Amino acid sequence: MHRNPRKESPMSRQRQLLLDPYARGASAKALPPHRISPFLFISDSGAAAALPHLIDLGITHIVNLSGCSDFWDTPEKIDKEWARLAKDWEEDPRICPTPPTSDLTQPPYTDRHADAVFARLYQAHSTARPIFNPPAYHSISIPDSPGVSISTHFPDCINFINNARESLGDPEDTSTGARILIHCVQGISRSASIAIAYVMSDQQIGYEPAFRIVKEARPAVWPNVGFRSQLKEFEKTLKLQGDEGGTTRRLWKKFVKPAGSS
Repeated sequence: MHRNPRKESPMSRQRQLLLDPYARGASAKALPPHRISPFLFISDSGAAAALPHLIDLGITHIVNLSGCSDFWDTPEKIDKEWARLAKDWEEDPRICPTPPTSDLTQPPYTDRHADAVFARLYQAHSTARPIFNPPAYHSISIPDSPGVSISTHFPDCINFINNARESLGDPEDTSTGARILIHCVQGISRSASIAIAYVMSDQQIGYEPAFRIVKEARPAVWPNVGFRSQLKEFEKTLKLQGDEGGTTRRLWKKFVKPAGSS
């Protein structure tokens, strides 16, 4: 009896990625991270493991909620991956025969996004690796479960992002400032929850408008029911702060340091 070959599911690719962050099948086809704001991005692990995307976007800091290892935390890892990509290109330039434009939604680049970006970088820099320092990581290992307290990690993640923005100069200067990527395994629940919490705190807005901002950037986002409940509780804290008017927001300051504070 003839059996059709089993198609690889997105989840099996994620398992491959967890076992081998350099697996071509897991990262070569990865879409770029989705941009929430000029400095804030969200993605799954596939995009976070796709070094060409991080170089292209100038990612400087990463919040890793996947439970995976930190993919690019040392120069050695970055050099090894760039050398591997270059070797593949030199052996078979058909991986991406023509450097793509920045619009990766157009054919024929809809299949191997990261390879297409690499080809552009490789030729633009005359085969030399572009300058790219290892991103600073803030890693949290928690399951995507409604019973998990993700809100306990809101302060540290918000502090990390604020300090990243301040450490590279004027946090409003998006031409030279920090670029922060938040990722989990699928880019749906854990990373979305942290991104929403940050938008709420940064913009002083409630859960619903912050959720819409993040979902507009990445339509797949959907925090699990427990995380949504915690985000709504977080909104109550922000509203209590707002009731103080122009005075110091004690409840917020108690947990989160403004950008630039030590």
